Amino acid sequence: MELLPENREALSKRFPEVLRRIGDTAKESPAFNLYIDGVRWQLEACYGENSVTPHGHGEPGNLAERWLSNWLPRASSIFALSGFGLGHHARVLLEKAGPDCLVFVAERDPRLLAEVMSRVDCSDLLNDSRFMLGTGELGQTFFEPLRDVQFADVTQVVPIIYSPLYSLDEEYYGRFFSEIARSYEVCSQLYWSNIKDSALLQENTITNLPSLFNAPDIGVLTDHFNGLPLVLVGAGPSLDEAVKFLRAAREHAIIVCGNSSFRKLINNGIRPHLAMALDPRFETFKGYSGVDTRGVCMVAPFFVFPHVVEAFSGKTFTWTGKNTLVKAVRSRLGRPEGIELLERGTVSVSIADLAKVLGCPRVCLVGQDMALTAAGQTHTLDSFYADEGRAHARLEGCRRLPGNTLAEVPVESRLFVYLKSFEQFVEENPEIDFINTARFGARIAGVPYVSYEEALDWLGDSSSSEVMDTLRKYLPFPGDPSTAQAQVRSATKSTLKFARQVYTLSLEAAQHCEKLPGRLEKAKYCNHPDIKACDRYAELVNKLLDENPLDYQILFEGQTKIELYRYREKIRGPGSSVPHWERIRKNREYFMALAEGARFLVTALDGLTPAVAGQGV
Repeated sequence: MELLPENREALSKRFPEVLRRIGDTAKESPAFNLYIDGVRWQLEACYGENSVTPHGHGEPGNLAERWLSNWLPRASSIFALSGFGLGHHARVLLEKAGPDCLVFVAERDPRLLAEVMSRVDCSDLLNDSRFMLGTGELGQTFFEPLRDVQFADVTQVVPIIYSPLYSLDEEYYGRFFSEIARSYEVCSQLYWSNIKDSALLQENTITNLPSLFNAPDIGVLTDHFNGLPLVLVGAGPSLDEAVKFLRAAREHAIIVCGNSSFRKLINNGIRPHLAMALDPRFETFKGYSGVDTRGVCMVAPFFVFPHVVEAFSGKTFTWTGKNTLVKAVRSRLGRPEGIELLERGTVSVSIADLAKVLGCPRVCLVGQDMALTAAGQTHTLDSFYADEGRAHARLEGCRRLPGNTLAEVPVESRLFVYLKSFEQFVEENPEIDFINTARFGARIAGVPYVSYEEALDWLGDSSSSEVMDTLRKYLPFPGDPSTAQAQVRSATKSTLKFARQVYTLSLEAAQHCEKLPGRLEKAKYCNHPDIKACDRYAELVNKLLDENPLDYQILFEGQTKIELYRYREKIRGPGSSVPHWERIRKNREYFMALAEGARFLVTALDGLTPAVAGQGV
């Protein structure tokens, strides 16, 4: 069955997973009938000996109109909708909901979508940026469209039951409503973390660039350890009982840990082959502070807290990721772009992705509890968390989720996000064989629990004796820091020039808008020269941004991202009813957001302190 070209194109662009699942549908006839009543397509769904027409008889949109006739939408929401049918009820919901809302439709049967998409043009709906679609199994990839949502503009998920389709599988759609709420929580937390940390990420990147410019990209180790298992060491409470196992496991596997578990391993005579850090805050350095790092290599992105780079000086592998500034610097200096490791809020996912790069087909999880103990313990007792009295937390407010050996374990919201992010990685990478040794930890979907004895057998008789020799071939990396700094300055010169131009022009534009007298708010002044001057400023600013897309992306990824979020919040408030004055108000806030963001970037690139930045801009 061939999909209509316009439907296939829209699905391919916006919902590739839906398109894949439609392509994988069974060939048997589905339990519904699609027919033309003379002028329009109609749908009849069958279950048992009964049948239902989900959009009624006659004009298909009428039933959906009546369905929402007395409904008042909640602003800034994602509406979770049961069933696709012919899409009429989704169109009505989008129209009623307004421009600040999104609609996520779940269709349990990909065969229905295959049938409908092969006959009915739904491209208007599929191309609507407010519309999202998932079909079939309710796994992590089902909710992939949520990762593109601007969560600054939505505040809640609201389930909406369209009964004629909901009744075809109430259990499925009930689970959909529960799962989308969980996925919303995970994705929104990652989104807000990205906004909140954007300035710090860019500031650290600029600080680290001279030190890491000549560091080897982790991609140089691609498939260097084919077949060798990897042990991923977290800092959960179960790490306290895993020392004996880890001593034995190091002989047969690559040991990789995060910052919180590093000290525990070193204090027990276990030197991991690789440590990883990816948090931009000082917190990530606490795990390495005062601990002997000899004989251990670091893997970190350019935005990691700079003290970590110093602690592993000359022994760091890095990756570029989605860091536009690093990509631009490497490109301008003739360097290859570099590899990308997943960054999903937890170092565990990044280490698991590293296993793919290294060629490790099996990953053993140690200390990956993703849960609290019955006593509220959150981390190993040999960690900076314990030093600071933070190795325990209150159980109130924790979710109760299935455990590895216990019926339920307490999982706080932060650990829940980590759990779901890791489960998504497991689902997306079925070629990797995982096991988990955290006895009292949370059950990770797709990762069976095994005892330490079973895990040691599972690792087999492979040898890790040559791992460090292989790593040392690429370390220490060469290069004079002062030379590297000069190269980085040269590669960022055009970005610095652009940021100064944006700062000067945007600040001038904002000041012009600010100085306009209140009398110009009257409608008769819409063509006043000072009003027209504001519009010309907007044209000049937008022209400057449009002509420098790469440097604008660099600008956006720093403080500007935060400022533009604040800008959106400010313009949501009540404004003028006079169109030209409301436009001036919004433009003024936009200009100020750009000026503040550009000022930050100029200061960081120019090496100035904030107090002096204004003089140099």
